[in-house]
Amino acid sequence: MGTITTQSLLIRMNRMMPATAKKYASGKDRDAIRAEIEAEGKQAGIDCGNSLKHARLNNVIGRSGILPIHKNSSFDNYIVNSDDQAKALEAAKSFAYEFKGRGGFVFSGSYGTGKNHLASAIGNHLLLEDYRIMIVTVADLMVKFRECYGKNATKSEERLIEQMVSLDLLVIDEVGVQHGSPNELILLNQIIDRRCSYLRPTGILTNLGEGELSNLLGGRVIERLKDRGGIWVNFYWESFRGTK
Repeated sequence: MGTITTQSLLIRMNRMMPATAKKYASGKDRDAIRAEIEAEGKQAGIDCGNSLKHARLNNVIGRSGILPIHKNSSFDNYIVNSDDQAKALEAAKSFAYEFKGRGGFVFSGSYGTGKNHLASAIGNHLLLEDYRIMIVTVADLMVKFRECYGKNATKSEERLIEQMVSLDLLVIDEVGVQHGSPNELILLNQIIDRRCSYLRPTGILTNLGEGELSNLLGGRVIERLKDRGGIWVNFYWESFRGTK
């Protein structure tokens, strides 16, 4: 067995010494060391809080209707190649950051222009703020209502409407993709109108212009969506799909 020298013993002790103890042993000013330790503790708390937020987001995102392709959609990773796209991004950010008390929004434009990305970015932001949101296509919404009928139905149509109305934000996608039945339009109007009455915003994603959407849902619905700072954003540019 080799002889343990004083130097090697000090090296071993230094390796075993906790980081906090090393700071005190370094001869630094105690107040400065205390400030460093407090800052590290505060940052550790922030990191822990962020981890819990993201864990909670992953837990609820499956129930929010945000598709896996958009689960990481954010304002930061939205591609901006024009002034109009920059305006759309700022409008979406403003809606999310100043959400409380806001009216609804309509994102109008063709496929692949980023409507779903920004709607999901709004949803992801609000989920982290503990708001209850849902993004649903018209077709899926109608499936939910059809399930209210028949002997195996587990909830009534009125109960489903109440659930749709109780959400902090409901985003209805693919409005106008196909000409809906009178019952479909009545249900959409019922949900949007009741949500407006309870001051709960509704988002609409559509490929229709304002005149066409007014003809489909009625001018009164469009006006109510634009109440209380509601916004209409046109996504009139080339599709992101098929481009790098």
